[in-house]
Amino acid sequence: HLLDDVNTKQSLLGESDVMKRVERLVDALHAQLRTMDDANAAAVALPNLN
Repeated sequence: HLLDDVNTKQSLLGESDVMKRVERLVDALHAQLRTMDDANAAAVALPNLN
C-alpha cells in the first residue's frame, strides 16, 4: 500500500509538472499571437496614414 501511495503521488506530481509546462507553452503561444495581432493591426493602420 505504501508503495502504491508513493507511485500515485509521483504520477500526480508528474502530471502537475506536465500541466505547468503545457500552461507555459499556451501562455507563450498567446503572447506570440498577441504580437502577431499587433503587427497585423499596425500593417493595416499604416496605409491609412498616407
